[in-house]
Amino acid sequence: AYPLSLVTPGVRNWVSQETAGEVIVGQRLKRFDRILDKLERLHSMRLTQMEDIGGCRAVLRTPAEVEAVARRIRRKWDVQGESDYRELGKPITGYRSLHVIVERRERLVEVQLRTTGQQYWAEVVERTSSRTGIKLKDGDGPRRLIEYFRVASDITWQQENGIRVDQDLRAELANLRPQVARYFQRDRRPGRRRR
Repeated sequence: AYPLSLVTPGVRNWVSQETAGEVIVGQRLKRFDRILDKLERLHSMRLTQMEDIGGCRAVLRTPAEVEAVARRIRRKWDVQGESDYRELGKPITGYRSLHVIVERRERLVEVQLRTTGQQYWAEVVERTSSRTGIKLKDGDGPRRLIEYFRVASDITWQQENGIRVDQDLRAELANLRPQVARYFQRDRRPGRRRR
């Protein structure tokens, strides 16, 4: 927690220097159940190697702002590695973000830099996972639902980067939407509270 508390103010400072207006910067310690899931999934992973126990996230308006903040981090801190999921997205899920791993006080802290579109996508995946009990972040779940989110991620990336959205992608999303609609419906059984 202490190394994370050193990273977050620095990221806030650089975000304020590279952007106009207010930008969300937050921090979190990875939940115990997610640490266990990761150790079980990645058998060669050791707890001391886990880069994302402490995490800081900045949600920026544009891809250019993401890159500007990343440049400052690379210049100012001891960067131990990067995972760049911006252009291609993570295989299977389509998750997009730039992860920069920095070392502070002999501990690794993950700094996630993402756009508002990438953040919105991640929030919808998280809400859908919570509502259905499916671990979508890990690529688990019905093939069509995972494909729906991957295609939505591709479209978001094209829009945010000023690229004309591929019509085949639009058609694929439209085709998948009715096939996955039930995963987005709220539980309306008698006795259940609406949210």
